[in-house]
Amino acid sequence: MEDDFFGRYKLSNETIEKVKGVREALQGSPGSSDNKWKTLFQVEDETDISRNPMKDDPIEIGSKSSQRFEEPDNDDVELPSTQFYFTQTKLEENNCSPSTKFTTRSPSDIIKSLLEILEARCLDAEDMNDLTDANAIEIVENLAKRLSSRGSYNFCCSICDMETGLGTYYARIMCSKLLFQKMLQLEKNSNRVDLSTITKMAEKFPDDVRKCLVVPLFNANLKNTKIILMLIKSYAPSAKKELISDFLEAVDELQPWHVTVLQSLIDIQLDEDTMTRILSLLVDKALAYADDKNYSQCILSLLKTQSPFTDNQRNMLHEMIITHKTVFKKPMKNLFDKMFRHRDMWHIS
Repeated sequence: MEDDFFGRYKLSNETIEKVKGVREALQGSPGSSDNKWKTLFQVEDETDISRNPMKDDPIEIGSKSSQRFEEPDNDDVELPSTQFYFTQTKLEENNCSPSTKFTTRSPSDIIKSLLEILEARCLDAEDMNDLTDANAIEIVENLAKRLSSRGSYNFCCSICDMETGLGTYYARIMCSKLLFQKMLQLEKNSNRVDLSTITKMAEKFPDDVRKCLVVPLFNANLKNTKIILMLIKSYAPSAKKELISDFLEAVDELQPWHVTVLQSLIDIQLDEDTMTRILSLLVDKALAYADDKNYSQCILSLLKTQSPFTDNQRNMLHEMIITHKTVFKKPMKNLFDKMFRHRDMWHIS
């Protein structure tokens, strides 16, 4: 029988006996096999099977019974309500800052594109899509060097037409990077377009223009004071008090053009401390500006408009008057003498 099983292969009797032993071992129960085989192949013990005779049979995916549960009748299927989608409002884009916008062009390409547009017309909302927090300042700085007066005006109008948050963001950049540079470059004669640009910006964003344009100009060397004087006159008396405080904080030494600006600021009633600080700046330049008519006119304005002076303030006024040399010295001296004679009236209205 063994010869028939193995066919033409010839095995020795000793080998056949060994093979029979292996066959008998394989036909035995799994429980009688070596524990090492159980560890390797996770053989389930017969005792476990006897304890848990009930075992769940796997469900055939392709069976008809499973299809009955997985494929309900189309008539019974309840579609999700679409009312949610029709009643939801679209979230508004946060325009307070352009940081969420994604730029796909290089700054040089954006500058070239904006330059061409601004020289022809105002910007549309889509024209600003490529600007981000990272490149907005760089782009405006480059535009400031290349834009004409007409282009600057169109840029100003574009910013004024923006929503408040985004408009304020760009107004600050434009004041500090574009308008500031243009005002430094203005000579004695300024064109009407430049005046219109700055006044339009001041009307829409007065606080931002004051902080980002007017106050930084106090420390600059202006060749043309026409625009800054026009800006100062546009502010209400309450805002002028803030401008005077900003002026005194920014200026340590009076320049000739400061005197003209100061004269436009002191047409409101000043408190004692502010008056003392202003006179201190003026008296330091009493000798240097002894021949300056604007300087004497500023002192005359103080004598005519301000409240009674303290002893220290009168001493500073007296020092400025006696060292002055212009034709305004006599009117200043007459006003001062009248105040001195009438000790109960330190102010002549």
